[in-house]
Amino acid sequence: MALDSSTLQASLLKGFIPSMTDSSFSSTVASSVNTYCGTGIITAGVLAGTVSAGAFTGSGSGTVTVSIASKDIEDVCTNMRSDTKSYDDAYLAKELASIIDDAVTNGKFNIIINGSATAGSTTTTFTGVATTDVTWQGDASTLESSLKSAMVPSMTDTSFATAIATAVTTYLTSASITVKGENSLAGASGAGIMA
Repeated sequence: MALDSSTLQASLLKGFIPSMTDSSFSSTVASSVNTYCGTGIITAGVLAGTVSAGAFTGSGSGTVTVSIASKDIEDVCTNMRSDTKSYDDAYLAKELASIIDDAVTNGKFNIIINGSATAGSTTTTFTGVATTDVTWQGDASTLESSLKSAMVPSMTDTSFATAIATAVTTYLTSASITVKGENSLAGASGAGIMA
């Protein structure tokens, strides 16, 4: 399943109700973004390098499991309510971006690699070899600015949900991802994308 920002928008809107509290807002954002991140597919189209069996070429694909804690978002909301002069919409945008970026960067990656290694006249085939060695570099500053630009006086639940969904999708699909093989495929690496 590919990332579709309308899916995240719809999930957020289910929780953006008139009786929404800081706790319910935080829970909605955390659970919606966690679930949404898991629907993206990370693909490393070309993995190459020298592994124990020889010169490896292959590819990989997989997912990431993200665990944003709703309490982290709720703490941001609490700060905003306690001191509206020091904690404004810019603060919310910055903290949400940081929370999301940290959660994805430290997520549980699971990439399955297929390919083959050649040493002389011997070719060894590798099928379904898992790796969790993934480096994620997302652009938290762009995520922050996208969220901040949506926080205007005329903001509605729908416009805010759309802004979050669009910003998170852009963040995920524009990240720099490096996938490295482990164990029998240590030495193989390549760039990945999320879609």
